[in-house]
Amino acid sequence: MIVLIIVVNVAYSLQAGLVVGQGFTSCEYNYNCTANTNLGVINLNGANAADPYQTSDPVSKAEYFWKPCTDFTVSGVTAGALQQSPGASIQDIGMHAQAFCDVLDGYIRFNMMSSTFTRFTYVKCVCGAASTFIFDNEYSSNDFNFIFTSNHCCPNYSPPGVRVTVTVSPGTVLVIIFFTGIIAYFLFGTIFQIVLRKAEGRERIPNVSFWSDLPGLVMAGFKFTFTCGHKLGYREI
Repeated sequence: MIVLIIVVNVAYSLQAGLVVGQGFTSCEYNYNCTANTNLGVINLNGANAADPYQTSDPVSKAEYFWKPCTDFTVSGVTAGALQQSPGASIQDIGMHAQAFCDVLDGYIRFNMMSSTFTRFTYVKCVCGAASTFIFDNEYSSNDFNFIFTSNHCCPNYSPPGVRVTVTVSPGTVLVIIFFTGIIAYFLFGTIFQIVLRKAEGRERIPNVSFWSDLPGLVMAGFKFTFTCGHKLGYREI
């Protein structure tokens, strides 16, 4: 009896821990291309590329086009999902104005109805690193099933931010070192003058006599350079 109870409890625990599909049990569609689920928010806006996703039926050779968030136009027909059968005109198989979502076997599906309410597109959204859109099957010529795998199908997915790399040139490094040295020189030199030498007034500036004479020395250097060492003026005859 004790062994039977233990076996039953273990079996019940394993059954309770099973996750169907990807664990989704509820879905509420928002008309901003997002869905609230029991595991978080799924946002397909980041997957809405400029060009529609394209796939084909390997048997009938029909071509299918789909965009997760916005309607688009191909050969004059506008919809969120389109079918192009060989030898036939393109037709709308789903409009975003008629979008909704549901849960099937633990997966979220994003669905649409055509403008005539006669054709349906069902896109199973699979959370995964790859980004693929494939044809699954066609049921009764009116229901079209696809599988979309993307990071954007993961609840609460946040795309990685843009990483900015700043390259500092050697010249910039030298300029930073130079000005840092100047600031450190005046800061610590002033502290030295005040604390140890008890200097007051302008004497608190380190090497104040040198800095006072510097403008004159610079001017003298320019004059010497441009006159090649000769004094300006008239020579006596």
